[in-house]
Amino acid sequence: MLWGVTAEDLKDDLRSYLRQGRDVMLGKLDGLSEYDVRRPLVRPPAPTCWDWSSTSPGWSRAGSV
Repeated sequence: MLWGVTAEDLKDDLRSYLRQGRDVMLGKLDGLSEYDVRRPLVRPPAPTCWDWSSTSPGWSRAGSV
């Protein structure tokens, strides 16, 4: 017990927090197509200087002519 808070109190708070988050997410997904629901929500990684340096005017790799 920590300052009058039991492990059960903490578990109940966590369950309530997770349940609320789940309800919000389900509300946002309601009405979307199956494809949109399962589509990844991450963007592809941003290009690095190595990705664009060889194709950008004015940049060349060391040793290339």
